[in-house]
Amino acid sequence: MRSEQVKISSNINILGGYKNFERIPELISDPDLYLTERTVSSQKKYIRAIKDTFLQFDSHSVKLLFEKAMKSSFSDEIKMKILALQFYDADYLFQLLFLQCFLPVVKSGRVAITKHDIIAFLDELIRQGKIEIEWTRETIETVSRKFLTILKKLGFLDGKVKKTVKEPFTKTDFLIFFHYWLVAKNEVSNTITSSFFPLLLLSEEKYIFLMKQPEIREYINWEYTGDKFIIEPKLSLKEYIHELSN
Repeated sequence: MRSEQVKISSNINILGGYKNFERIPELISDPDLYLTERTVSSQKKYIRAIKDTFLQFDSHSVKLLFEKAMKSSFSDEIKMKILALQFYDADYLFQLLFLQCFLPVVKSGRVAITKHDIIAFLDELIRQGKIEIEWTRETIETVSRKFLTILKKLGFLDGKVKKTVKEPFTKTDFLIFFHYWLVAKNEVSNTITSSFFPLLLLSEEKYIFLMKQPEIREYINWEYTGDKFIIEPKLSLKEYIHELSN
C-alpha cells in the first residue's frame, strides 16, 4: 500500500453508477468502446472511467493477460473477479477501501456492511490527511454507496438494501488465472503475502486446502515452507495466454 498522500479519482462514483457495468468485459474487447448512453457527455464520462480503470497497465504482459481473459470463454462470474483484480491494481481509493475498510469487516465475522462504515472510514482518512480530496458531504456519501454497489457487481456482496458478504469465490478456473496474474505482476515468491491475496477473502489454511485440488496442480507446482507459499506455473505466461485464446 502506498503511504504517501495520493490524489483520489472519482471513478468509483462514476462506475458505480454505470447501469451496464456487466458489459464492461464486452466493451473492453471493443477497441471503439461503443456505449449506448443517451448523451455524448455521459458516454465520454463512462469511457474515460473505464479506460482509466481497466485499460491502464504497468506491463505488456498484464495487458495481454487481462485483455485475453475478457475475450475468453470464462463465465461472467470469473470475468467480474478478474475486473476486481484490475480495479484493485489501478484505483488507489478502491484498493484502500477494500483493504482497510471492507476486509476488516469480513475478518471480524460480520455478515453485513453499510455505507456508514465507508463514510466513517473516509472521514478518518480525511481528518488524518491521508487522502487529498475536496468532496462535499453528499459526494462522500455517494462514493460510499457506489463502492458497495461495485462490490456487489464484482460478486463480493449480495442484497439490495442490506449488503451482506458473499462466500469466497473459489472456482478452479479463477484460482488458476489468479496465479498467472501473480506471474504477470511478478509476485510469485510468496503468494500469501502478495498484494492481491486479500481479494481472495481466504484464510491461509483454506487457500492451502484449495491449492491441493488436482485441477490446480495440473497447472501449478507449489511449495509451502510454513511461512512461504511459492508457486511455479507449469505453463509459461505466453502459453497460458495462448490457451485462453482457444
